Amino acid sequence: MVSIYTIGYEGSTVESLISDLEENGVDLLADVREYPSSRKKGFSKKALKIRLETRGIEYMHLPELGSSGELRKKYHEDGDFSYLEQKFKAGFPARKSTLQELLSVAPERTLCLMCYEADPLRCHRSILADELVDLSGGKVRIFDL
Repeated sequence: MVSIYTIGYEGSTVESLISDLEENGVDLLADVREYPSSRKKGFSKKALKIRLETRGIEYMHLPELGSSGELRKKYHEDGDFSYLEQKFKAGFPARKSTLQELLSVAPERTLCLMCYEADPLRCHRSILADELVDLSGGKVRIFDL
């Protein structure tokens, strides 16, 4: 059984995020935001990558696993997560090779998927996590930090 973590940085500082990752032995952070920029200090791609790497955590940006701006905008307007989920899942065939790549490194690394939203059940990373479990034939366990 392989463990994969997920985390949202909403309400966090870079230091608290890194502490959570370190406490759980994470050594590879997969940023699943379409655009890795943030208004929160330290969470844009370059700054985050530098901070993580100084602590021994590799950073990987996977924009193809991000939720599109159009879907995020609609979700923020109407709060209809089931619509986001349905549309996001429709794009899984195009994402399958990237998800398979994550599964291939997961047994050797401690992997965490990161996005913005604090609540994993209202974030596309939970949809990705469920797909990883399915693709692995149930050999992956997901833990939300």
